[in-house]
Amino acid sequence: MDERMDIPKFTNTLGAAELAAALGHEFAVVQNPSYVHPAYELYPLPDKRTELSDGMVGAVMDMDGTTTTTEPLCIHSLETMVRRITNHEGDPAWPGLNRKRDLPHIIGNSTTKHVEYLVRTYGADIDDAAFRLFYLYSAIWTIGKAADPGRRAEVCANMAALAIEDALDDPRFQELAAADSLDTPEARRGVRALTDDFGPRLRLASFADRVRAAVDVYYQRYHFILARIAAGDGESVERDVFGSQGGHLIRPMTGIGVFLAMLKGWLGTDVAFCFDEFRDHLSRLDLASDFDVDAARALLPALGAYFAQRPAAVAVVTSSIRYEADIVLGEVFRVLA
Repeated sequence: MDERMDIPKFTNTLGAAELAAALGHEFAVVQNPSYVHPAYELYPLPDKRTELSDGMVGAVMDMDGTTTTTEPLCIHSLETMVRRITNHEGDPAWPGLNRKRDLPHIIGNSTTKHVEYLVRTYGADIDDAAFRLFYLYSAIWTIGKAADPGRRAEVCANMAALAIEDALDDPRFQELAAADSLDTPEARRGVRALTDDFGPRLRLASFADRVRAAVDVYYQRYHFILARIAAGDGESVERDVFGSQGGHLIRPMTGIGVFLAMLKGWLGTDVAFCFDEFRDHLSRLDLASDFDVDAARALLPALGAYFAQRPAAVAVVTSSIRYEADIVLGEVFRVLA
């Protein structure tokens, strides 16, 4: 890589030319996690279009950041991960993540990048004994309770990479994985006993191994909460996380309910009723000056009438697994309702 330009270098100029021709005018350079080969991947981007000559047939939207935001859930799960591997589980004196410093590095990127940043930032505070305990706890819970088979397979692969794959065959591991809960005193003692036997062999020396293990600790909390939401316990888990302040761990993006209803043709010209709310939202974000407000006011009823005559298909695209997407979108519509 050329550190100044952050684009791939090629020893073979012919190969570079052929690749550039195949990628087209625009492409994205995506850096993989430190333990994934190749280090970078290239993705061609489609040509931009400024108008739809045949009208709008459908809308395909991303899930996170377009239809919904799961950032509160992700940040809570990342903070729980840091709390656990630094031995601050249940410690009311620990202030939590530094919002001003940390949030720009743990929002809007990949989970692995977020974990890499936190392991690097809080590395001096990591308590290896606590890390080993909560890694075993997370692995047992995921193998026994996680609904997604892909997540269970990843934990099995990570246990092998971290040199404790044989723990999967231990009858105590299997008994704990089948238990109703890992949060009873008896289960906690069982997890600690397994950690005493397998924890010393858990590879945590390298940065890559610490990130690999911390990702599993993060996902255990994330999927634990998803499971509670899927069971209809969303409001209760939100109270547990936010206390008396209230809030949503999974939230619809502003205006998405009106937008979807308009695309489906359900609102017609009545969509104009929401104009003041949208204008006020843009003003709060200091974005109102970026738009021609008077033109937008006139356009909204026309858009509603257009889609009432020509309802559009709507789809969501996401790199999230189907299990997560089903729960997240279900929670979005629960909150919208």
